[in-house]
Amino acid sequence: MTQHQLKIGYEEADLQLDFDEQANVALRINGLIRDRYEAVIGANLPETITIKLSSPVQTAYEWHEIVEATVSYSTSQIVASIEASKQLICSKTISRDIDTTG
Repeated sequence: MTQHQLKIGYEEADLQLDFDEQANVALRINGLIRDRYEAVIGANLPETITIKLSSPVQTAYEWHEIVEATVSYSTSQIVASIEASKQLICSKTISRDIDTTG
C-alpha cells in the first residue's frame, strides 16, 4: 500500500496530510493527528469518493484559523489539498495507473 503525504509550513504551524490508495486519511498539525478517516478493511469503496477533514489551528499568538483537507479519489487519480480560512495553500495530484490487462 502506497503512502502519500502533502506537507506545508503555514504561518507558525506545520500541516501534513497523510493518505493512501485505500482511502485512509489523516490530518496532522505540528505532528499530532487532529482528524482522520479510516476505511473499513476489505470494504468495497465506490469508484469516486471525497474525504474532508478539518481542525482549528493556532497560527499566531491568539490567532486561530480553520484548516480543511480534502482528498478526492477517482479511478484515474487522487487529488489532495489543504485550505486555511477557505484559501487553497497547497495541493497534489497523483495519477492512478491501473493495469486492466489482467
